[in-house]
Amino acid sequence: MAKKAAKPAPVVAAPLSAADDEQKAAAGIAHLGDYACEFNQTVTVATNNLSPGYIDVVHNKQTWIMKPVLSSTGALRLEDVKGRMLMIQIANKSMVMDSQAGQRVVDGCQHEKQREFERSLPRWIELLGTPDFVWRQHRDAAGRTVNLTALFHDANWKSVH
Repeated sequence: MAKKAAKPAPVVAAPLSAADDEQKAAAGIAHLGDYACEFNQTVTVATNNLSPGYIDVVHNKQTWIMKPVLSSTGALRLEDVKGRMLMIQIANKSMVMDSQAGQRVVDGCQHEKQREFERSLPRWIELLGTPDFVWRQHRDAAGRTVNLTALFHDANWKSVH
C-alpha cells in the first residue's frame, strides 16, 4: 500500500512592520466602510484587525492589505503591502488600480463622506471663487479634526486655509 503524500505546509505571510505615527495618522483619515462604484461594483475598506495602522480593501472576493500614505497633494494612497494594488482616495471619489498592469480595476467609487462632499461642491466653488482647490480633513493623535483647503493660481499656491 502506497503512502499518502504529505500535505504541503500552509503559506504564512510575513508579519507586517509596525506602523509609525505618520502611517497611523493616515489610517485615521481613511474613509472606512462601503463604496458604491461604477458599473454597480462595490469596494469595502476596513481597519486591519491584526496590524494597527494598516487597512484592508475588499473588491470581488479579493482582500488586499494596504499601507496608508498621505501624499503631498492631499490624496490618501492605500498601497498594497505586496506592491501590486493601489487605492487612491480624494475628496469626491476613489479608485483602485493594479499598479503592475497600469490599469484601473474599479473607478468612480464613492463613500458616503465623498458623496456629501460632492453635493456641497457647488457651494465650495461659490465661496472660494474657483474650482481649483484641494480639500482634506486631518485628525491628530488626540482625535481633533482639522480641515485644510488649498487654493491654486496657475502652477502656484494661492492660499492655504
